[in-house]
Amino acid sequence: MDKEAEARRLKAAEDERVKRELEQKEQERKDAEAREIERQRVEAEQRLKQEQEDQRRREEDQKNAILAENEAKKLFDELQSSRQQNLAATNAREPLPKNLDSKMQRITAFNRKLRVLSEHPADALIKELRALNLRLYVGEVVAALVETKLAKTSDVAKARHICSVMHQHYADFAPALLPALMAVLKPGKDGSKASSSSSASSAAGGGAGLASGGGSAGSDASSGGAGGGSDESKIAADKEALEALRSAAARKRSLLRLLTELWLVGIVTEPAPVMGVVREAIQVDTASKPDPEHTQLTLVVSFLRYAGEEVLGVLSRKHKQSLTLAGLAAPIANRCQYGLLTEPQQRTARGLLEEYWNTISKRYVSSTVAVRKREAKNRRMQVMQGDLPADIVARYS
Repeated sequence: MDKEAEARRLKAAEDERVKRELEQKEQERKDAEAREIERQRVEAEQRLKQEQEDQRRREEDQKNAILAENEAKKLFDELQSSRQQNLAATNAREPLPKNLDSKMQRITAFNRKLRVLSEHPADALIKELRALNLRLYVGEVVAALVETKLAKTSDVAKARHICSVMHQHYADFAPALLPALMAVLKPGKDGSKASSSSSASSAAGGGAGLASGGGSAGSDASSGGAGGGSDESKIAADKEALEALRSAAARKRSLLRLLTELWLVGIVTEPAPVMGVVREAIQVDTASKPDPEHTQLTLVVSFLRYAGEEVLGVLSRKHKQSLTLAGLAAPIANRCQYGLLTEPQQRTARGLLEEYWNTISKRYVSSTVAVRKREAKNRRMQVMQGDLPADIVARYS
């Protein structure tokens, strides 16, 4: 009897254990199903949220693209209106009102404002300009406009508007302004022809500097600890010279944009001044074959960004993407049909720029190869010496 009772007890215990295991597995299955349902619910919510966010971004991008097109149309109409007025003024100017102020004190104060153009609102400057008789002071106004700092696009627009008013009132304004701008924009005015020295190459760490550094590891290593003080002063002088070059280049970019906008609004009536600056900039860069440094690259690129469509007659890739976002088949204002250049002139300009692009591509491929060689040489030097010489670190940092 005891054995039978023990057997029944063991069987009951085993049945209870099996039951608990089954219940546990069932509970685990239900928990897994619940977790899977929750995971799917969270994923569905995240997908919905992402889809809503993507839709919101698409709508926002479309809205911004349409706003950009409308702003471009507004600017296009403004430029066209100014162009018509300026071209008409070239042939016949209305006489100046007799009640204009010609006091030296007011005119001097106005010229001071022109030299710090960004600090004064455009409407106030135009209102003051229209109240002054500047017939005897056209040269001073030209000098102030050429010397002023055009740091922002709005500053260029202010200068363009002031130039339009001056051109419509004073016949000798445009003939005085164009030579003054060209004197600043001529090649070499920013020191570009001398930039092949260490002031542009060693401090920048690229292009010709990298190429020349790629084959002189022994000289770099030997000079590392010899002239530390003189090397540091030379590097500081190089960086200072490079900063001066950058400042001069930025000024040239802003003045070229002003000159281009004067072309757009009909104060400059021929393509030769603007296209001559661009052509000469490209010639400066490509003349130093077989290793051009492209010191004028930012000047050419910035020109194409704000006037490429008018000059080349081709929509930019960015503009095409914007039109796609806006759901438009064509621009609201077709800048490509501005009519600044004839089709043969546009083909010539595109050919010149394509050739320039080819030299840039070759230069940056060779620069990349030089950088890789320099990196490999630096790694070997670190392995052998434990550290890089200070002059190499300063030169390529």
